[in-house]
Amino acid sequence: MSMRHLYHKKKPYCYVLLLIFIFVVSAILTCRVKRLVFAEINLENTHKMLQVDLEYSVFMNKGKGCKIPRLHPFDKDVMELEKELPAATCSGNNWVECYLEECFVMPSIRKKLKDLFCEYRDIVYVNDLEHRLGPSTKLSADQKYILKVTDHVHVACSGLSRQSFTPLQWSGYKTGFRRVPTNQRPCCGPRLNVMMLCFHSMSKNGFIRKMPRSHAALKEMGALLLNGYNIVGEGSSAALFPILTGKTHLEFPEIRKRFTKNFIDEKSFIFRDLSKMG
Repeated sequence: MSMRHLYHKKKPYCYVLLLIFIFVVSAILTCRVKRLVFAEINLENTHKMLQVDLEYSVFMNKGKGCKIPRLHPFDKDVMELEKELPAATCSGNNWVECYLEECFVMPSIRKKLKDLFCEYRDIVYVNDLEHRLGPSTKLSADQKYILKVTDHVHVACSGLSRQSFTPLQWSGYKTGFRRVPTNQRPCCGPRLNVMMLCFHSMSKNGFIRKMPRSHAALKEMGALLLNGYNIVGEGSSAALFPILTGKTHLEFPEIRKRFTKNFIDEKSFIFRDLSKMG
């Protein structure tokens, strides 16, 4: 029997084996896809169940308040775990500082340099993710730049050393507090002037331990310390929602970056209400 006849005789068996192989592979892939879909559905259902449980817990405890724990910030057991970290140091000196709405060259820098000029460009935020630089304004060392458009500015300076006549340059980003128009006739009650000072990823007692002078200064100023403000959600956004909007994150549409590109309506924030009160 020739090889050609042998090949044609076994050809149907090759087709059968090929079909069996395709069927097995398809079955395995289908099973894996079903498992992935089932796992995704279970994860989504679990998230919904946790959300419902949280909403129910908030509803049942509404108005009852909570018992604030009394913890000493310098307790012996806590201090044993406390680690002293080295102070953060930066190389070089700032040439420019901003106080309220005025940005100016430091007197110590003016003494060391001559022919000193600085270019200021406002940093304007379009939204949470985008910003642009405003037009450049060039001023001499004895002139002050007034913040009018934004609180943030990029500064680039250049001058000559008075001792070696070496050209020197410096650039950086500075922050101040510009003056903004206020409502001359508040809607109700006295005019308010509110500033919120928040520290990310820091507990109240941690703030007292790590920044005792800042804590003492706030108390001397008569600042309102939110001693009972505790965790109200998972992550920074969920913790800031209530204090900035008066609502929990569960009462808003989904706005987390990994799920959507939408933003919260700016009218929901407390800043709008405060502006009406001067």
